[in-house]
Amino acid sequence: MKKTSLFILAMICILSVNAQKKVAFCTKSGITMDASATTIANDPVIQLLKADPNFAVTVFEVAATGTIAGLDTYDLIIVQESFGSADAILKPGGSLAFSTLPKPTIYNKPNSFRPSSAFYTGTVGTWAGTNAEPLDLNVTVVAGQNNNDLFKACTIDANNQIKLINSTANPAGLTTATTNIKGMAYIKYTSGSFASTLLAQPSTITDATLSVNDIPANTTLEGVTIPQRIITMCVNIGPLCASAGLNLTNDGLTLWRNAAYILTGLPVPNTKASLQTGINKLDYTSKVVSEEYFTLNGVKIKEPVKGVYLKKSSYENGAVKFDKVVLANPFLK
Repeated sequence: MKKTSLFILAMICILSVNAQKKVAFCTKSGITMDASATTIANDPVIQLLKADPNFAVTVFEVAATGTIAGLDTYDLIIVQESFGSADAILKPGGSLAFSTLPKPTIYNKPNSFRPSSAFYTGTVGTWAGTNAEPLDLNVTVVAGQNNNDLFKACTIDANNQIKLINSTANPAGLTTATTNIKGMAYIKYTSGSFASTLLAQPSTITDATLSVNDIPANTTLEGVTIPQRIITMCVNIGPLCASAGLNLTNDGLTLWRNAAYILTGLPVPNTKASLQTGINKLDYTSKVVSEEYFTLNGVKIKEPVKGVYLKKSSYENGAVKFDKVVLANPFLK
């Protein structure tokens, strides 16, 4: 009976995925967060999009030198800030290289838009500009962009600012840290910029080139043509995951939600985004007591190998959650 129920659930998942927009959420593996923060593989954006019936989210946890196959089969790619700006996976030849992105992308790593990072082509030193990570909680919307769909349902204050995070934090998501504190990120080009695509920047900055941008497909920068439309985000992974994932404000969540809707051609909602009640609490405070893997046809797998599975997570509080996961290596969780 249990096997039959699981098979039915698997079939529902498959049919649902076919009707939804497929999202490849790419984040870095092997990162340990503070106990007060949510994990890299369960950041608030992942939680938000997984709870949205319009999306079928597959989380890829990969190393700096890892590869991801089949990205062209997805409707949207997300590159999370957990990657290093010069990680091989982001550079030419990597699975997430700018020049070969196969689908529209949300890219939360402004610092990668430099020749010394993901744009590296062997000519480091030819770029003159600034990159920094100011300790801002708000972004200032560029004049004339308040009605942009990216900011739809966001609260914009009298100073034309939107609060994205409640607190700064270190890269591990500790809000009480006194060293290596992070907030947001931006870069400034001194020439050859695409500043006209800038929509918002950290609130203490007035001359950013790239922070929150909507970059059209086939834009060329530093000799690299970006074939897909990209919307960039600017919040560091530490603050994004801090406080059990609740440090990202509802306006911050709304910005991400809107970007995903825009890039997949869905009408942007008029309401503010928020995490579903209990999702974050379940994943953060309730201990996982067992994990089981099944094929998409509902057959239990004793020792999963590389492939796509349904993962059943059983929690200490009695809750059960199913996720569609991609394992790059045997027993990779």
